[in-house]
Amino acid sequence: MPYIGNQPAPTNVTSNDITDGTITNVDINASAAIAATKIAGLSTVATTGAYSDVTGTPTIPVAGTDFVAQTGGTFTGDVSFGDNNKAIFGTGSDLQIYHDGSNSWINEVGTGQLILAGEDVRITTPNAGEFMATFGVNGAATLYYDNAAKLATTSTGIDVTGVITADDTINLKSTSGFASLEMGGPSGAYIDLKAPFTDDYDGRIQYDVGGNGALTISTNSGNSSPVIIKQQDSEKLRTKATGVDITGELIADSYNETYAALSGTSPAVNCETGNVFSLATTGNTTFTFSNPPASGTAYGFTLKVTAGGTHTLTWPSSVDWAGGTAPDAPASGETNVLVFITHDGGTTWYGFQAGAALA
Repeated sequence: MPYIGNQPAPTNVTSNDITDGTITNVDINASAAIAATKIAGLSTVATTGAYSDVTGTPTIPVAGTDFVAQTGGTFTGDVSFGDNNKAIFGTGSDLQIYHDGSNSWINEVGTGQLILAGEDVRITTPNAGEFMATFGVNGAATLYYDNAAKLATTSTGIDVTGVITADDTINLKSTSGFASLEMGGPSGAYIDLKAPFTDDYDGRIQYDVGGNGALTISTNSGNSSPVIIKQQDSEKLRTKATGVDITGELIADSYNETYAALSGTSPAVNCETGNVFSLATTGNTTFTFSNPPASGTAYGFTLKVTAGGTHTLTWPSSVDWAGGTAPDAPASGETNVLVFITHDGGTTWYGFQAGAALA
């Protein structure tokens, strides 16, 4: 524009002085700044940082290509989160996934449930090197130790591979009929009872195929404790080193005594080996009685002596004979039957002859 007189001094034009429209063929100083809001198409671009000043032709980010819009989109690369930076889901920040610098977390902090759903769910070591747990639809849920299955659910319960160790009580409860505990192997089965647990065993209940199918209740060979059977918490039978003690009445349909044959000229009647003994003499004979039960326990035995010739018989001095004199020895070829009883541990034996000169 031509001027008459002096040309007015240049006037600075600010962003506020520029109204909507177009600026054409105007030189703008390289150091000038134009507010982004004054440039069409930049209304959604940040007005701070890299886009606070526009000094050249701006590149406008495109939703779906350069960023994911709030309405949704697809990532085509990795998304990295720093330690303790969380991927948060839910209006109440209910589900949080993050790494705290040491551990990784999938954290349901709301009031709902954390649900993992799938036809075939597997938990493995890094890079799927080993199974830790697997869950199949309409099938087993299986737990592993060092990639070996140890516990699997079945349609009727569970299947355990290996040893079960319980710190306290195992309860077996049936809603009807009998509850059962079944166990067995090629050689049989046994239950060990221990105190303390580190012992080999102190008591054992065992079914042993190798023992002709015997069911035994026993204590360890190093354990001198008895086996006790009770009725209504009252002791009825107790084992001991020499046999058993029975408290109460013993009723038997049939009663059998153990028979033992003696030999030699110095035979010992061992009270622990039987109740009926026999001897065919081969010469003059001297008897001894051994291992009677403790005082206060009655014991008796029957002795059949058959003379193999004309032989004398000598008895222990502890025998108190009926009439004060021992009966005569049987004649050669004859048999005498004698009975002896004691109740004071063998201090005194009461002897009498039940039959003589038997053929």
